[in-house]
Amino acid sequence: MLAITAIVSALVLQTVRSASATGLRIERHVRSTLHDRLDVNALRHAVSATLVTYSDMDGGFAGDDRQASGLTARTIGLDGEGVQPYRLTVEDEGRGSVLYYEEGGERFEVVRLPEGRLQLSYFAGRQSSDGWSADWPPAAGFVALGHGQAPYYRPIPRVLRVSGPGTEPAVDLFLGLPQTQPPRPRVSDYVEMVQ
Repeated sequence: MLAITAIVSALVLQTVRSASATGLRIERHVRSTLHDRLDVNALRHAVSATLVTYSDMDGGFAGDDRQASGLTARTIGLDGEGVQPYRLTVEDEGRGSVLYYEEGGERFEVVRLPEGRLQLSYFAGRQSSDGWSADWPPAAGFVALGHGQAPYYRPIPRVLRVSGPGTEPAVDLFLGLPQTQPPRPRVSDYVEMVQ
């Protein structure tokens, strides 16, 4: 009787050990998979906290059809606190392309397009001819947007668009940027405005 109890106990312990090991492997796999992928809502929150900076500061918002960068006050990474620089990058991969978000040394995949190339564009506002630009700052400068020839701050677009090719793209994300007041002019900015 004692031998049967020992065998059953050993089988139960082995089953529990095996089940917990399988659970740990599944959890590890899910964590490693999710770590490299970023939810679109998290991206929207980070981009919506893009800061307007002085024109002579590093990190002002800039971009073209393949990448955009700026400073965000709402970081995604676990280590990030305060203001962090970020970068959105479109990279070709096979016949398609991938949008990556980079911040604080971490890199996350946001969206993948199996065929075709993703592109970034910037909505400047109703003041410009069609509103959309493939580059930021726009080629025409900030005069067309009503900010003067060379404003003391770096204006940001109203919307950043990530889209695939064609009139009905498979990927079409609109990321709103904040429309905050420009930073307060410094004394040196007033001097430059007067000259």
